[in-house]
Amino acid sequence: GIDGPQRLAFGNKGFILCDGERLFIESCPGGTIWDDFNKACAWPDQEGVIAGPMFDQEKGSLVQP
Repeated sequence: GIDGPQRLAFGNKGFILCDGERLFIESCPGGTIWDDFNKACAWPDQEGVIAGPMFDQEKGSLVQP
C-alpha cells in the first residue's frame, strides 16, 4: 500500500492514514473537508488552494509552493 494520508472512497468528511502496517480512518474536524490536492483537511472555500509550505515526507523538510 501507500503510506500517508489518502482520500476516502465514500466521502470528503475524513481520510485514511496508513503507516505501513496499520490503517486508520480519521475525521476532518469542525466543518472542514478532505482536500486531496493538499492531502489535508481544509475549509470548503479553501479546497485546492496552496496554503503555504508543505512537509515533504521523503526529504524530511518543508517545501515552498
